[in-house]
Amino acid sequence: ISVKADIRGINKKYAIDMGAPMEKTNSFSLGINAEIFKPLEKSIKIQKNLGIIDSDFVILFIGTIFEFSGLYELISQFDQILKISKNVKLIIVGGGAPLSKLKSLVLQKNLNSHILFTGFVPQNEIPNYISIANLCINPFQINSITNRILPTKILEYLACGKPVLSTPLEGTIELLPDEKFGILYSSSDDFVQTLSKLIKSKSLVQLGLSGNQYVQNNHNWEKLSQQLL
Repeated sequence: ISVKADIRGINKKYAIDMGAPMEKTNSFSLGINAEIFKPLEKSIKIQKNLGIIDSDFVILFIGTIFEFSGLYELISQFDQILKISKNVKLIIVGGGAPLSKLKSLVLQKNLNSHILFTGFVPQNEIPNYISIANLCINPFQINSITNRILPTKILEYLACGKPVLSTPLEGTIELLPDEKFGILYSSSDDFVQTLSKLIKSKSLVQLGLSGNQYVQNNHNWEKLSQQLL
């Protein structure tokens, strides 16, 4: 069965839970194109276009925006993050039905100089946007659908050498259990508090390096295609 979007990373346990015979079930790792998604120097062009300066701490979200994306809740509490540092920017790359509501909330809270929307960008440009980030996020609310997945964006962030903060999705934790894989977890209730603490963390660069090494070794399509063959 071919499953589109983020659910491509559906795991063996999920298939068995749905009734697949254990002895006839195996899984194939979700992969990324390591020729595209890799560590890059910060894109000066994108920084300039977005008004980002080197002293800014950049938080990045990429992907289709859904009601469960967790962005509305993050923006609602963003003033707590600014108490830690005024030099924080949240870049949201992508779009979706809730986008207009998010933009209205940003204007209402007078955060338009701190929270920036780019809309969708071409796939081959995504690594350049990731290059300007200090921390990438996946603040999905946990429900019956999201709890089973490993969002592709997380592997793409890690492949680019960026640390990730995510809500503890069961399907993600199963493959990326702890910070040795370049990822940290926080519940939706504590997400903003955890994010605020990470702004001052000195371990983010090493976290990103660990994630890059894991993804290049285990989710590189070049290697996975050889296994499949």
